[in-house]
Amino acid sequence: MPLKVTKGLVISEKPFNESDKIITIFSEEGKFKAIANGVKNPKSSLSAGCRLFAWSEFQYYPGKNFARISQAHLIDPFYNLSTDLNVIAYTSYISDLINQFYDDFQIDKKALKLLVYIFYYLNKDLDKVLLLTLTFQLKLLLINGILPDFKSINFLNKERPIYFNLEEANFSNQKVLGKYSYRLSKEEINTLIKLAQLSVNKINRLDINSFNQKDLKHLITIFNSYIQLQLNKTLKSFKIVKELDNSID
Repeated sequence: MPLKVTKGLVISEKPFNESDKIITIFSEEGKFKAIANGVKNPKSSLSAGCRLFAWSEFQYYPGKNFARISQAHLIDPFYNLSTDLNVIAYTSYISDLINQFYDDFQIDKKALKLLVYIFYYLNKDLDKVLLLTLTFQLKLLLINGILPDFKSINFLNKERPIYFNLEEANFSNQKVLGKYSYRLSKEEINTLIKLAQLSVNKINRLDINSFNQKDLKHLITIFNSYIQLQLNKTLKSFKIVKELDNSID
């Protein structure tokens, strides 16, 4: 098959043979798996461009099961994303969301642009890992048309408790029996409304100290549960996040 060229992010990797890796790339041509031959050798010309979380331009030969990388020109390594275990866990979770939401070769340029922005801003400031993880969850849900309607909160009694009911994907003053109903504080509601209204660029400009980190963790957990319900999948990547961050419910 003819050589193809595309820009993409490496969202996962696993060993293949002694010196090779299988990488998953979320690209302008959709998501696809590729074999990077000899990439474990530090002197390999593919090594930098095929590392986890790298944003690169790939030249590759499509295949039935796996593409084969011919060249990988590194655009941005996002090195800082790999310098902290907690950040690695959250970034891997963000990447896994892409992996779970999209089938192979399914193209979504809005989601790709979102992912690049999130990696870029997080690489600049690792302290924003919780804020940007929650932002990514909400914006990805919006792109896929399954973001709950936060405007409905305006019609609720603010003096009574407000719950997010996952199965109905709505907000109400009434708790639904079962494990799929979460009570939200006023601060958490304000955070959700603010993040839903603002662009990623404007969210990145916000003062991180204006957000309660415990609230962000709680909201990330809630929306991970909502995502798992929508996908009908359990995300192992979030279990790793919880194992590394014991303060998550």
